[in-house]
Parts: sequence; C-alpha cells; structure tokens
Amino acid sequence: MSKIIDYDKKLQRANRKVQILEEMVEVKTRDFYMVNKSLLNMNKELQQFTYLVSHDLNEPLRTINNFSVMLLNKTKDLLDDASMLYLDYILDSTVRMQTLLQGLLDHSQINDREKEKSLLDLNHLIREIKVDMNSSIAAKKVLFKYDRLPKILTYPTELRVLFQNLISNAIKFSKVDIPPIISISCQEKNKFWEFCLEDNGIGIDSKNYKRIFLVFQRLHSRRAYEGTGIGLAHCKKIVEDLHGGKIWIESTLGQGTSMFFTISKE
Repeated sequence: MSKIIDYDKKLQRANRKVQILEEMVEVKTRDFYMVNKSLLNMNKELQQFTYLVSHDLNEPLRTINNFSVMLLNKTKDLLDDASMLYLDYILDSTVRMQTLLQGLLDHSQINDREKEKSLLDLNHLIREIKVDMNSSIAAKKVLFKYDRLPKILTYPTELRVLFQNLISNAIKFSKVDIPPIISISCQEKNKFWEFCLEDNGIGIDSKNYKRIFLVFQRLHSRRAYEGTGIGLAHCKKIVEDLHGGKIWIESTLGQGTSMFFTISKE
C-alpha cells in the first residue's frame, strides 16, 4: 500500500513539473510572439520612414537640379571657368544624391512579402542580363561560363537584381589588362540551392568581407570605381530576408572573388 502511495506522490510531482514546464513554455512563447510582433511593427515603421524621407528629399533635389541647369544654360557665356566648375559640382552632387536616395528607397522595399513567387528559368535570366548589359560586357570582353542552371521558385524581379548586381561588380572590379571571366555554378544542398559566382578580378581583403554587405560602404574611392555602395546590401537582403538563405564571400587579393549564396527550395 505504501508503495502505491509513494508512486502516486512521484506521479503527482512529475505531473507538477510537466505543468510548470508547460506554463514556462507558454510564457516564453507569448513573450516571443510579442517581441516578434514589435520587431515587425518597427520594421514597417522604418520602411515607411525610409520611403517618406527618400521621396520627400527627392523633390527639393529635383528643384535644385532644374534651376542649376537653367542657370547654367542662361549664363554659360558670362561665367568664368571657376563659376562653371562650381555649377558642375552642384549638378553632379544633386544627381549623386538622387541616385543614393533611390537606392535607399529600393533597399527599403526589398522585403515586401506580399509579392508572389513564381518558377524562374535561371538560364533564361542570365541570357536576358547579358543582353541588357551588352555594352559593358563588350567593352571589357567578358567571358561567361555557366553550367545548366535550374528552374527555381523565387521572386523574379529581386533575383534578377541579385544576379545583375553580382555580375556588374565582377565586371567593375576586373583587372585592367585581363578580360573578366565570370563563372556561375549551382548545386543542391539539402533544402537549398547553393550558387557560386566566381571571377578573376582584383579580389577583396578578408578584413572587408563583412563590411562590403553594409549600406553605403565603399572599399574604393568614387573616382576609382563608380557606385552607390548599396548593391551588395541589396543582395544580402534579397538572399536572407526574401529567400531564407545566406550570402558569403571567399576571395584573395589579386586573384579573384567567389560570391556564394543559398536560396531555399521551400
């Protein structure tokens, strides 16, 4: 009889422990839900703020640009060289700022999950990108190498931006005296497609691997290489926020760069 009573007590204690654990899980789940909801709201507010700032700042910049052009056309025969140079600086700066604001606006709108995925043939996508970038490809005599790429379920517009940015960087940061060779490959890794875009360009120092994926981060002067410093931040957001993957880099200075990224199959 005492054994039965001891067993009942042990069972009650065990049930109580299970009950306590269930209550703890419920509390943690509720806390996680609230934190997640708060983060989603903050992210929405940040996107709205970025949109408003980018949109509202564009208007005065457009006005400055328009009046600068009008002033230049009206007084170009009256101004000295220094004054003409000042006006050129104003025009260049406003155009550059408009480009940066548009890039910031595009970046804020990347993770719009209301978009629908569709099946995309990546071989067709690469062919389209090569046609669109024909002038820069021809100028640098770029050679493409890629295997038969898969059809994947994705956001077509964003994936196009991803590949175009990576290809554009491979062309931009190529060596002066050697035609760029861009190799694109893909393999299945469990629930992901793993892509690699490899080039024979100038390479990147390992200390800058993380920095290049930050918004407005540049490793070179604007005079040496044009750009806004947003392209790879776009790529990171497209891969991680939209496609549940990750993006990373392997590179050696002077020997080229390999950009890896994964896209979830689900």
